[in-house]
Amino acid sequence: MRQANYDKWVPSETVKRLLDQLRAKGVDESQLRSTIKNTCEITWQSAHSWFTGRTRIPRADLLAKLAAAYDLDLVFILLGVNSEPCAVGDTDETANPHSATDTCAA
Repeated sequence: MRQANYDKWVPSETVKRLLDQLRAKGVDESQLRSTIKNTCEITWQSAHSWFTGRTRIPRADLLAKLAAAYDLDLVFILLGVNSEPCAVGDTDETANPHSATDTCAA
């Protein structure tokens, strides 16, 4: 029997952003899979696929359920950019420290 190579299991950037936001909302590391499974009403295998990278981008309706249940920034999860409008004089660093581009430029 072949042994799985767990080192190659890497979630997609979308899932990484989701997991970071769930952790920031206080979801315990050991509860991440069950939180996704229960909130999205999906099977354990489907939730596991999010963590292994087999599911590159989860369905938007499932991400929306998680965003609504935990008050997450869905735009940031999907696109990696801040969904908040920029104030006058904001630079990218103050508006969204995670973005690589200046989304507040005029």
